[in-house]
Amino acid sequence: METTKSIIILLILALITAGPIQSAEKPAKEISGTRMASCVVKVTSDAAVLPLSFQTVRQLMHSSGVFGKAARDVMGLPPEECLGLFDIQALSPDLIGTPAKLPDVSRTTTESRNYEHDEMMMDEEMKTGTTTSTSTDRTAWPMYSPPRTTTRSRRPTSPAASLTSNIEQTFLFLLEVDFRQASTGRAVKPAAEEFMNALIGNLRDAVKGAFDEYSEKLVGQLHLAKQEADRARNELRDTQEVLREISGSNILYRDRILTDISGLRNNIQKIRMDQASDQVMVDATTKRIAETQAKLQEQIDKDPVVKELVDLLELQVTNYKNVEKLIEAGHAPPADLGEAQEKIARTRIELAQRREQLSKSAGGNLIEALNRDLANRSIETAQNQARLSSLERQLTVAEELLEKVDDYELLSLKADIDKQNFQEAIIWRDRMNRKIRMLQPPTVSVIGGQ
Repeated sequence: METTKSIIILLILALITAGPIQSAEKPAKEISGTRMASCVVKVTSDAAVLPLSFQTVRQLMHSSGVFGKAARDVMGLPPEECLGLFDIQALSPDLIGTPAKLPDVSRTTTESRNYEHDEMMMDEEMKTGTTTSTSTDRTAWPMYSPPRTTTRSRRPTSPAASLTSNIEQTFLFLLEVDFRQASTGRAVKPAAEEFMNALIGNLRDAVKGAFDEYSEKLVGQLHLAKQEADRARNELRDTQEVLREISGSNILYRDRILTDISGLRNNIQKIRMDQASDQVMVDATTKRIAETQAKLQEQIDKDPVVKELVDLLELQVTNYKNVEKLIEAGHAPPADLGEAQEKIARTRIELAQRREQLSKSAGGNLIEALNRDLANRSIETAQNQARLSSLERQLTVAEELLEKVDDYELLSLKADIDKQNFQEAIIWRDRMNRKIRMLQPPTVSVIGGQ
């Protein structure tokens, strides 16, 4: 009875110990048990992100991030012990000899200002299938230098797509995994399908990483382009504001200002010469009038009739005063005062007529004509003086503008350069925006796989 109990206890202990061991030895996931696997892989990429050729794809498939990672993760072996487990065959003969050229998107700000030139060069290379050797070209895969051959590229035909340099390339290759001839020196797990899928997944991650890096660089370039456009716009506005302050919102041309100054000075000189000539004529006319008046007065003073009328007028004035005194004393009637006034008036009229008669005979009409000419010349002198003042003010303004022409010309040249810089910055910014919008991520598709 005791022996039976002991056997039962031993059996229970054995079962308890065997359970965890069997559970630990059970694999987390069953492998496919395959030693061969194959599929057709289609890789599509923008040539600017990842240029496709047999050499680039082969180098990428054998890189540590694709093949090396698959060897470690799936096979649990170092990559050097898994060489020869897979092979690829190109199915796109038109891309076998295509140079693996990747445009440099990490240019500095100065290089970025030549963005359009780089775009045109890249378009020409994609069109002809050749590369142009320049000091700024960088190849994506330095270990490969294939011969230049003609490439049949797929260029977009739509108007929108033709504005960009994006060229989509498609590469097909056959991926074969064969563990039957493995020479690793160790037992190789029958996980050909898993290894093939790991290669494809790692390849997809690699091209996606290249796309993400390229996209980040494009976004950085766009940020620089926006900053440059803002800077160029602000600098152009500042220059234009200074130009307006200097010119008073006028366009200053040196030749035009010099022509205006020369014309103003000629007009001023002409007016001054006219004023001098008029002044000579005025002096001569005034002198002639004085001489004529003196001669006339001399003739009048010597005329006997005038002397008699002057004497008669003096007697009549004296008589008028006596009559006035008699009337005040009451010895004469008031009518006598009126008669005396009448005689004085009549005598004065006769004296004036005689003097006028003598004046006409002695050149009195000439004096009248000379006075009219003198009055006209006085009016012209006043008008010329007003014109002279206006021209002198205009000359002062023109000479002040001439002093500003040097600064204005330099700033105008700077404004033209600022405007050109602003236009180039806008073009650069818009092209970067359009390039980012048109950029398509690369794809890795499996055809015929499981």
